[in-house]
Amino acid sequence: MRIGAIIATGGVGARFFPLTKAVPKVMLPVLERPILEYLLDECLFAGVARIAVVHPVGDRCIADYLADSAVSRRRYHAAGLGDRYDALVQRHGRAAFTFLTQPDDGRYGSLLPLLLARRFLGSDTAYLLAGDDLLLPADEPSLLARMAASMRRTGADAVVAGVVMDDRRAMRYGNIVTRDGVWLDRIAEKPRDASGVTGLAYVGRLLSSPGISDLAASIGASPDTGELQIVDVINRLASTGRVAVETVAETYFDCGVPNDWLNANIAAAARSRLPMPRNG
Repeated sequence: MRIGAIIATGGVGARFFPLTKAVPKVMLPVLERPILEYLLDECLFAGVARIAVVHPVGDRCIADYLADSAVSRRRYHAAGLGDRYDALVQRHGRAAFTFLTQPDDGRYGSLLPLLLARRFLGSDTAYLLAGDDLLLPADEPSLLARMAASMRRTGADAVVAGVVMDDRRAMRYGNIVTRDGVWLDRIAEKPRDASGVTGLAYVGRLLSSPGISDLAASIGASPDTGELQIVDVINRLASTGRVAVETVAETYFDCGVPNDWLNANIAAAARSRLPMPRNG
C-alpha cells in the first residue's frame, strides 16, 4: 500500500508563548535536534517518503529548516560543520515535503490538518502525527511501522496508538475503550472522573486506509466546543468498520506542556549518556 504522512504543527503553542511567536512547537529542541526530527525518524523508519507539514500562517521556520541553501551551506562548511550539514541535507532529501498553511479562518482542532491535506493524500493510506507528541526512543521498528504491520496483519480499516497511563494522567486525554483488547470500540473524550478512565490513552498517531479525508469532510465541528475533532472521525470509523489498537512501547512525552518537554530533554540526555548536572 502507498502511504503518505501528515505532520500537524499548526497550533499557537500558548503554553510556550512568547517563544512560539517566532518558533513553532515542533521546532523546540530535544537536546540538539528539534522535535520535528524525531517525527521524521518515525516516518523514514516506516518507509514513508511523502510528508505534508501543516504549519501556521506566516511560518517559514519549518520550510527553511528542511531546505538546503547556498548561504547555509557556506556558513556551516566554513565553521567546520560541513559533514554534519551535508548529512542533514541528505537525510531530508529522502522525503518529498509538501507545505500546507493552516488558515486563520476560525476553524481549529485536531481534525483540521486532515481536511487541509485531502488533495495531498488522494487515494493514499495516511498517517496523521501530532507535532507535539514525542516518542522516545525513536528507533527501528518505529511505532508507525508497527501500525502498518498491524493493518496488514488484521485487515483493519485504521489503527490508533494507545499509551498506558495512570488514572490521573489519563484524565487529560481521550481514553480508548476496546473490544477483546484488540479492536477499538470508541475513544471517550477526557473523562470527568476516574470512573471513565480505561488506563489506555489515545495520543497523536493514526493510520487510516484511503477515504479518511472524505469521511472527515462529512463531519462537522463539535456543537459543544466548536472544535473539529479527530476523535469524531475515529469513532465513526470504529462504528462502521474495524479499527485496531497498537499499544505504544516507547515512552510518550506531551511536548506541548513545558514540564513534559523538559522531561523529554532529560530522558534524551540520559539515553545519549550526556553528563547530567547534580544539585548541591
